[in-house]
Amino acid sequence: MRVGSPEDCCRDPPVVTQPPTSSATEESEDLYKHKYKGDLLQVVNTPGGSDKTLALATLLAEQEEIRSRAAQRSAGITFGWYTPPPYSWSSLAFAPSRDDGPDGRDYADGGGWGLCSEMCPAEEAHERLRIAPNANLMETDPISGEPAAAWLVTMFHRNDAARVWKPSDIRTITALALSVEHLLCVVLPRRFPAYPAGPCPAEAAAWEASADSAAIGWEGVPGEPPFIRVASFVRDRLRQIRQELTMQQPSFSIEARQVAVDLLEQCTRFHIMVEHRCCELGVRNLPPDDAKFDSRMNMQMYTQALAGLQQLYENLRHHGVPCPNEVEFQAYYVVSAADPDVLFGRLAELPPEVLCAPLMQRALRVHAAVHGGDFGGFFRELKRAPYLMACLMHKHLEHVRGGAIAAINRSLAPKPGSSVELPLLDLSRMLLLEGREEAAQLCRHYGLQLNAAADAVLLTGTSRIHPRTDAEGHPVLTPLFRLSLIEAKRRDVPVCRLMMSPTLPPALLALAGEEAATAVLPSPRAMLNSPNATAAGLVDRTPSAAVEAELAVDRHFVARPPPASSSPRPASSPLLSQLALLRSSADRPSRGSPLAAPAPAPSPGGPVACDMATELAAAVSAARREREELEVRLQQAAQMLM
Repeated sequence: MRVGSPEDCCRDPPVVTQPPTSSATEESEDLYKHKYKGDLLQVVNTPGGSDKTLALATLLAEQEEIRSRAAQRSAGITFGWYTPPPYSWSSLAFAPSRDDGPDGRDYADGGGWGLCSEMCPAEEAHERLRIAPNANLMETDPISGEPAAAWLVTMFHRNDAARVWKPSDIRTITALALSVEHLLCVVLPRRFPAYPAGPCPAEAAAWEASADSAAIGWEGVPGEPPFIRVASFVRDRLRQIRQELTMQQPSFSIEARQVAVDLLEQCTRFHIMVEHRCCELGVRNLPPDDAKFDSRMNMQMYTQALAGLQQLYENLRHHGVPCPNEVEFQAYYVVSAADPDVLFGRLAELPPEVLCAPLMQRALRVHAAVHGGDFGGFFRELKRAPYLMACLMHKHLEHVRGGAIAAINRSLAPKPGSSVELPLLDLSRMLLLEGREEAAQLCRHYGLQLNAAADAVLLTGTSRIHPRTDAEGHPVLTPLFRLSLIEAKRRDVPVCRLMMSPTLPPALLALAGEEAATAVLPSPRAMLNSPNATAAGLVDRTPSAAVEAELAVDRHFVARPPPASSSPRPASSPLLSQLALLRSSADRPSRGSPLAAPAPAPSPGGPVACDMATELAAAVSAARREREELEVRLQQAAQMLM
């Protein structure tokens, strides 16, 4: 099976239920007869009733089972790994959109033309439980360990020409919100301790006893499944959610589109987090047959979710509806943009309040540092960046380190033909490497020699250094490693709070009120949300001060007015004006984007920007390039004046 294919999230063997015994079958038939009265019961009891009618009775029974949560809520079962969501869109009820068939669903007057109000349509639940058992481990009941209809989430189904989507197969906007909330608040933090009934205790024991735990993403928490398995399951379900949002978007009202914006934002944050946490499980670290993570596919889904978000932002801006988190995701676009020309065209369309927000200014400084060779500025911003932005910056780390070690080699060598030793520990601190071994590996990759003791690199002042290449002349890719500096930013922060909006969405407050916005409605999480959980100390509903402080720093988007123009007064001649601009550019702190504001000076006692040697090497390298380019441009302008 190809790594990263849509089916790889279902690699795990499905949890197959045992076929019911004859007594169980009689009991279930008895249940259906008592549950459904009237015409359907008469048809079922009629001699010679068709199999289709019996199947319909079974479907209706399972749908009733999905909707019935009273028994689960009354059980009052709580688990310490469950974190209540900060808010819930499932408290809203939208009227169905007008549906005149596949060509008449663009009236934008409701919560979508889908009619399914649960996380999984009844027909799919029946097929996956009764006909062709196909339930993931994350869809099993926490107590019995068996697949349960209430825990099923719709799988991804490719939207090809042969598939006909019925309204009963598509979830409403409220059901989509319920599904996203379940995936982030229940599935991602879920644990599998060995209860007396034992939900998969043998498999959980196998996780803990795995000899190659690092290769499967094991993080050492008892009862915790490998994160890559959970992430693959969530990725598949979120992919279907995004598809259903896209299919129903023309039928969404303005209020429903605000819900869709928040759901797409959560999907985008998830792909950003996964890109860093699973980077060690790709083809750069493991053989192709053993790789469990496809970075290319994950970034493709991130791009699709971000593109859908930008389209909704523009649509809502046209209707005069602000989006409180637009700055955050436009900043993510800036950090991950590869083509500066396309980026500047996109930035020209953004309103000034978005461009001048502090987080956007940080993203512009990161972009300028990456494309301008300012590795000291990049590392400074990486230390200060919030967690999710730092995860995206990790994609540029290899490129920045390559330019940094070349600049250090040119700048710190005393003179051509001689060499000087730079301790590997100092190089590790300068380039934010994880230790001496990674520093030595980086030096060898770029052809730099180590001293006899192998604890320092010899800087020779070579003008250009190149990475190792393979037999065909292509650069050899080095293994990727998670950065402990980035992972420390999410410490003690529940994953659902990282994925969901940092503040209560204003649209939710306006539509449902504060009390309803934070209400938790019946769902599989209801059995995890016992009223006695807080009193018993099993679930802490009040986040710690450290969590709140981290969230405040992580997403603090306060817009400020545009800065005053600092361009020099135009001269009488256009050429003289160009000369004046060229001379004034020598005093600019950055060669990057003209929209990027200079980084604020670090406060006393705050985070240190970089090591002194790093700053010195970066400054010398940047000054040389600035001087050479400025001299060439001044000479060209002077020749034009003659």
